[in-house]
Amino acid sequence: MSALMSSCRLVGVVEKATLFLAASLERSLVLRAIGRVAAFIEKSFQRSSIRAWAKHLLRLYPARVYAVVDRVNKTLPRAELSPALLFPIAYLLFLSLGKMSLLSFSLVVLFLISFVLAFSLASRIEVERVAFEKSSLKLGFMMLLISLFALCIDLYRAYDVPLIEPQARVKLSVAYTYLATFLVPGAVLLTALLGKQYIKGRLSTREARVYTFTIALATTFLITLLGYRTQSVVSLLAFTFIMHRYRIIGMAEILAALAGVLFAVAALGYYRALVMGSDVSLAEVIGRRVELTITLYDYTVNNLYSAGVTTLLFGYYGGYVALATFSSFLDFVPGFSLGPRTIVARNFGVTGVSLTSTLLGTVSLDLGITGVITFALALGSILGAAYALAKRTGSALATALYSTCLAYLLVGIETGLVDFNVFVLYSFTAFVALASIARMER
Repeated sequence: MSALMSSCRLVGVVEKATLFLAASLERSLVLRAIGRVAAFIEKSFQRSSIRAWAKHLLRLYPARVYAVVDRVNKTLPRAELSPALLFPIAYLLFLSLGKMSLLSFSLVVLFLISFVLAFSLASRIEVERVAFEKSSLKLGFMMLLISLFALCIDLYRAYDVPLIEPQARVKLSVAYTYLATFLVPGAVLLTALLGKQYIKGRLSTREARVYTFTIALATTFLITLLGYRTQSVVSLLAFTFIMHRYRIIGMAEILAALAGVLFAVAALGYYRALVMGSDVSLAEVIGRRVELTITLYDYTVNNLYSAGVTTLLFGYYGGYVALATFSSFLDFVPGFSLGPRTIVARNFGVTGVSLTSTLLGTVSLDLGITGVITFALALGSILGAAYALAKRTGSALATALYSTCLAYLLVGIETGLVDFNVFVLYSFTAFVALASIARMER
C-alpha cells in the first residue's frame, strides 16, 4: 500500500514539474524573441521578391511524370507505416545480411517484443491537443536559425567541406556539429506546417509537393556537407515520413526514397573509401559495414555470456557507456572522455576510430539484458506517445517529432542511438508528450 502511495506521489510530482517547465518555456523571453523574429521573417517573405521566386518554382513541377506516379500510387496499397511493424521488419532484414549466434538473435527478439509492447500501450493515450503546438512556427524557426549558424561556423572552422574532403571531419567542432544536426527537425517541422495547410485545402497538390521537396532537398544537401551519412539518411527518411503522413506523397515515392537512401549510403561510403585509397566496389561498401557491425554485436553478447550470468544480465560497464554520451561532450560530467562508439572500438583493441555495433551493441555491453529491456521500453513508450499525438490531433509538432524520431530509430539499427543530439530529441519528444497528457488531465 505504501509503495502504491509513493508511486502516486511520484507521478504527481512529475506531472506538476512537467506543467511548470512547459509553462515557463512558453512564457520565456527567448521564445518570445524568436517569435518576433519568425513573424518579421514571415511578413518580409510575403512582401519580398523571394515569394515571387518561390512561385516560379511551381513551373518546375513535372506534371506529366507525376500523373504517371499518381496512377501507380492508386494501384499500391496505402500502408500506415506503423513503427510496431516497420521497425521490427527493418531490424530483421538488416540482421539477415550477416551471421550471429542464437543467443545474440534471441536478445534482439526480446528487445523487439519489449519495444512493440511498450509502443502498443503508449499509442493508446488519448489527447485533444499538443503542448507547444501554437509555438510550432517559433520552434521551427529557432532550430533553423541556430542550426544554420552552427553549420556555417563549423564549416568555417574546418576550412574545408568534409563531404568533399573526408579528412576535414576531424577539424569539426563537436558542439557546433550537434547544433547543426537540428537543421533536420527544424526543417521537418516547417514541412509539417505546410502539410497541415495542404490538408486544410490552403495549398494545392502542386504547391505542397514543390515547396516540401525544395525544403527536403535543400536541407539534405546542407546537412550532407558535414560528411556524415547518418544525418543524410535521417533527413531523407524524416521528410519521407512527414510527406507521407500528410498525403503529399504515396507508396511509389516511398519506395523511390528507400532506394535513394541505399544509394546515398553506398555512394558516400564509396567516395570516402576512394579518397582514403581503398579499392572497393559500391556494393561492398554496404556489405562489409553491415557484416562488421553485426559481428561486433555478436562478439559483444557472447563475451558477456562467457564472463558469467551476472555480466550477461547487468553488463560490463554498469552505465558508464551511457554516461559517455554526456561526459564525452560536457566536461563537467564525470566519466569517460571517449564517445560510446569509441569505447566499443577500444573494447576490441581498436584505436583511432569509432565502431558501430548495431542498436544493441553499446547497450548490452554497458547494462546487459536488463539495459536492453529498459532501453526497448523507453524507446517504445516515447515513439508510441508521439505516434498517438500525431495520429489523434494532426499536430504539426507531434508529427515532426514522431517522423524524426522514427528516422533516427531506423538509422540507429546500424549506428546505435548514443549521440547527445539524439538524446535531446527523444527527451524533448517525451517532454511534449508528458506535458500534453498532464494538461488534458487538468
